Amino acid sequence: MKKTKGNHETEAVSPVVGVMLMIVVTVIIAAVVSGFAGDMGLDKKTGPDVVLSGPVLDFDSSATPGELIDIKTYAKYDNYPNRPEVWLRDASYVVRLPSTVTDQHGLTFTHRGGDPIDLKDLQMEFSTGDLGIMVDYDSTRVQVQQTEPFEPKYKVGDTFDSPRGPRTVTRMTITYRDRPDDAAPTLDELMEQLKNCPHSGYFVKISPETPDDTIIRTGDQFKIYTDDTTGDNWAIACTNHGHSESMGIESGTGVKWTLSHKPSGQILAQGDLNFPDAEGGGYPI
Repeated sequence: MKKTKGNHETEAVSPVVGVMLMIVVTVIIAAVVSGFAGDMGLDKKTGPDVVLSGPVLDFDSSATPGELIDIKTYAKYDNYPNRPEVWLRDASYVVRLPSTVTDQHGLTFTHRGGDPIDLKDLQMEFSTGDLGIMVDYDSTRVQVQQTEPFEPKYKVGDTFDSPRGPRTVTRMTITYRDRPDDAAPTLDELMEQLKNCPHSGYFVKISPETPDDTIIRTGDQFKIYTDDTTGDNWAIACTNHGHSESMGIESGTGVKWTLSHKPSGQILAQGDLNFPDAEGGGYPI
């Protein structure tokens, strides 16, 4: 019987192996396409396309510090009715009313065109040499801080235990510290005033449509306040997320400012802060 020799020119890869290779290639291509699609689908934050003028240095200031109000709570022992009422130190408070700020020196910007911006998305850095400080919409000015709304420990008529027996709150007095003879607000009126006090931060819209309007559109102006210090110099004295910070802004110290979009980190404007030789407002920088 004659043996048949194999013809190498007609040999091929097994169909099973071929199918597996095709599957591997398909998986690789799918992985690459998925990777590109994933990158394209990422929620990458981009800054606004906006044109700002200025800023203009404004040296006018008109602010009145908020008054102090003393709240004192008194109680008597239930078992000793003849004893005089006692002032409760741990249930008495000193409240500072909101300051009245009709204007404050700082930097005024004008929106010239482009996307609207929200003051709540902005942050401003002042820096010189190795020193720097950053403020945003949530930063509060120490010089105009007021007491936050709070819940008093006791109300008139409340009874509580003490080492010498139960005691009952008999009265609560509310007086202006510097003018105690003038009629002061009631507790409810005082808490409502503290609750509805204006924002005491650094970013302010000029001529807002409503008290809580923070959107800046073409033609709108906004101002970044600076704080008072000695002489004609400025400063930043703020509370950032519970931490107090401060920095002096003095003429001739090479202070730089950078306004940026907080969510994206995009710089919207920057420059040097140069005080003019003459006093007055409206100096562009």
